[in-house]
Amino acid sequence: MGIVKRQGFYNSIMIYAGLAMGYVNTVLLIPRALEIEEAGLYGVFLSISLTFAQLPTSGITSLIGRFFPYFRSGDKRHKGFVSLAAGAALAVFVVFAIVFVLLRKPVLSFYEMGSPQLERYYYLVLPMAFFILWFSVFEVLARATYKTVFATFLREFLLKFASAGGLLLVLFGYMEFHSFLLFYILSYGVICVFLLFQLIASGEFRFTWKIQVSRQQGTEFLRYGMYTMLAGTPWVLIQKIDLNILSHYAVPAVLGGYYLYSNMSAAIGIPRNAMNKVTYQIVADAWERNDLAKIDEIYRKTSVVQLLLGSLLFVGIVVNRDNLFSLMSNDDYFPYFPLFYFLGLGQLVDITGGLNAHIISISPRYRMGTLLVFLACLFCVGLNFLLVPQYGGMGATFVYFLTMLVYNLSTWWFLKKHYRLQPFSGKHLYILAFAGGAFLVGRYLPYMGHILIDLPVRSLITAVVFAVPVLVSRVSEDVNEQVGQALKKLGWRKKP
Repeated sequence: MGIVKRQGFYNSIMIYAGLAMGYVNTVLLIPRALEIEEAGLYGVFLSISLTFAQLPTSGITSLIGRFFPYFRSGDKRHKGFVSLAAGAALAVFVVFAIVFVLLRKPVLSFYEMGSPQLERYYYLVLPMAFFILWFSVFEVLARATYKTVFATFLREFLLKFASAGGLLLVLFGYMEFHSFLLFYILSYGVICVFLLFQLIASGEFRFTWKIQVSRQQGTEFLRYGMYTMLAGTPWVLIQKIDLNILSHYAVPAVLGGYYLYSNMSAAIGIPRNAMNKVTYQIVADAWERNDLAKIDEIYRKTSVVQLLLGSLLFVGIVVNRDNLFSLMSNDDYFPYFPLFYFLGLGQLVDITGGLNAHIISISPRYRMGTLLVFLACLFCVGLNFLLVPQYGGMGATFVYFLTMLVYNLSTWWFLKKHYRLQPFSGKHLYILAFAGGAFLVGRYLPYMGHILIDLPVRSLITAVVFAVPVLVSRVSEDVNEQVGQALKKLGWRKKP
């Protein structure tokens, strides 16, 4: 786990710095700079752009992750494999762009109730999706060569920092909402160019027109790419369908509240994002060697660490609810906080599943991964159309939680049955018990008079109540080791 720990540590620093910046945006700036209806429109715009970008490239990025180890070469041309993947990504994007333009009227009709202003920004989705697509391709190439930290810095921190600058310009009247969207799209384009420059400067890739791929390999690529795209499409829909269906049935204000608390719940997935940037490629390399022991080790350790950190984040947000309201300073968003509970629990379930979906997607039985995610998508879409018209945002959040639970249980069962890979143990129950105790303490602490006192003190006490039994029980050797190393650097523990 050496490279995982080292790059995971630096990725964690970048991601948690981005988490802090994201909370500045979500809690302080968005409620002040944007009307709740504008926040909903912003969320729908990003949701459509992400869906558009990820649908055509899900198969391409999975293809790079799985097959790059087989084509890695000392001359850094990698037998033209990267050129082939990049060309395929561009070709598929062009096809999807044409379809997107042709479907303009039915798409706008679907979003008419919740996002009536979307028509004005419809074609801005194309450049936004284009930059998202290429950043994803460049990021998976960086991951394939274990150079993940800069990409994490760009997406998780620099982009959010730029977004904060744009929101401040809106807040002080120097920019309107339309200009803010253009500013955000340009910011995404800039980080995309930066990442491309890093790949070039790394010397790990050299462009070549000569593609050394046999007919048999080409057939395997096409088959795997189609299966993973078929699997990726439902997964993208599962992640984004709630806000999109809600936009069909709900008024703009509900979308604004949903987008804000969905953003807030995304913080719970931060531990997964930090670790997966490195572990994904290690698992791919382990499959090449058929090293199931290595996969099992990473699977178990990531599940424990992600549940541990995710639980702390979930509890920390819930016990500080009133402090968050004070920071938002916008009453329009307060009634929608209950949406956070199921959104947060859904994230927690998903990160506890660890690497289950990824392990299946690059295994010899990857077709089953496609089937499982397709069934989960049908379950999610059907239940959304059933519950959202009656229960609105709460219906959408409950469907998201239930989908994550059903999908992760099914992938866990599949890996346990076919590969004897099992991440769960009594450690998970201990972590949940520690989190429950921390919640009770943090929730029932008396208010300390002022937010500048209450927020840090309540957060610190809650974290200590959670961390002490975690460290004493040693539920995660990796966490104990990292804490020990940090204490040594601070001079709080003598070296043995």
